[in-house]
Amino acid sequence: MLHRMVWMQIAVVAVIVQVSNGAGYSQVINPGDRILADITCLLKNGDIIMTTDEALANNEAQHKSDIFLPFKEYGPLDIMAGAEPEKPPVLMLLDRGFEGAVTSWLQKTVVGMKEGEAKRLEMTASVPEGLPDNERYLSLSRQMKRKLKQRIPLEAFRKIVGKDPEIGMMHDFSPELKCVVTAFDQEGVDTRLIVEDGRKVSTPWGPGTLKILDEETYAVEVNPRVGQLIRTAHLVGRISGVKEDTFIIDYGNPLGGETICCDIEIMEVKKEKNLSEGIEGGS
Repeated sequence: MLHRMVWMQIAVVAVIVQVSNGAGYSQVINPGDRILADITCLLKNGDIIMTTDEALANNEAQHKSDIFLPFKEYGPLDIMAGAEPEKPPVLMLLDRGFEGAVTSWLQKTVVGMKEGEAKRLEMTASVPEGLPDNERYLSLSRQMKRKLKQRIPLEAFRKIVGKDPEIGMMHDFSPELKCVVTAFDQEGVDTRLIVEDGRKVSTPWGPGTLKILDEETYAVEVNPRVGQLIRTAHLVGRISGVKEDTFIIDYGNPLGGETICCDIEIMEVKKEKNLSEGIEGGS
């Protein structure tokens, strides 16, 4: 399931929605040029789903989509512009995911733009014909079981917590849960999660409820909603079905079936001496 590389189609469906004033533009981008570009992508409702602007990403007043994933490092994307191919631009979904889809599309879109130019474009994607269901859909249990006790290598614990372990020490296991140190030795640290039975939590699949099953196990019982966008690591999907014990995520469209608005600004153009070499067609 979701194991074979799949070619997906990405296209610009709405021409330019907004273009900044052309005064002061300099170098035109050609295939093979290396460029630095700032980009912010939003859903139609204005929720941000991707941005290279650290200040915008950290602005709590700016609403983020559930599929928003912050970058580890911010700053303009460094990409190589590619010529528009004879066939529509494509990407390997399972290798590249959402950010890969945007980058692949951007490589084609920037050709012909100029240094200093800014545009707002709309981007969409389609599911290819013949995509097998077992590579498009993923079925998950609505009751996700987890272990209450965990053993963490000593050095990993020091790196996470920032100090040596002590019996009874508590630290954050996740934004929703804490754990307590129950024992340790020279090789590792034994911890136990502190789980409040019946507590409501947020999950990537919708609201959830914690439930203690036994001395060793707890579960997160999720309440997914059909149509909800889902972020699973680098992939974006949409919940397409909910049953009593399971729910189904559709990963067939790398953009979750959304039309996305992307604000692009070309910060710098680095001209290539030989434009026939090194053109990246979506990598």
